[in-house]
Amino acid sequence: MKKVFAVELFLILLLVGVMTVLLYQKNARPDVTEADVKEMVTSVAVDTAITPGGPLRLRRSFGLNSADHDLVVYYMPTDSLNVDEFLLIRTDEGQISDVLAAMEARIESQLNAFENYGDHQTELLKKAEIHQFGNYICLIIAEHPEVWLDAVKTLLEV
Repeated sequence: MKKVFAVELFLILLLVGVMTVLLYQKNARPDVTEADVKEMVTSVAVDTAITPGGPLRLRRSFGLNSADHDLVVYYMPTDSLNVDEFLLIRTDEGQISDVLAAMEARIESQLNAFENYGDHQTELLKKAEIHQFGNYICLIIAEHPEVWLDAVKTLLEV
């Protein structure tokens, strides 16, 4: 009888612990500035061929208007044979799905463009990462996306 009770108690505590871990999600910093993001990019983009992209390039590449979002920092490839990109957007809840769809469409478009002749580009695009942290959405296309993702998480404190 005592063994059954001990096992049941252990299972309940284990369930509570697992649920706590699964439900715990730290909110992203709401006060990240464009300067903060640019400083982070400068520290990570040592061997990445990217350059700042403006609102017109963002609209052309993603179909997004930078004025519709709280924060937009976009780094685009330096030339047409490069696919490295970084985009971080902070927006309101109602536009998150549109931003995610635009990022996915960009990756798909680039995959189609490099499909038959750009093996390295295709490899980078296949390991592209899109992440959402609260109202922040991030696209990373780079040789080592995990390094960029760690830097973004550190910046957003998530």
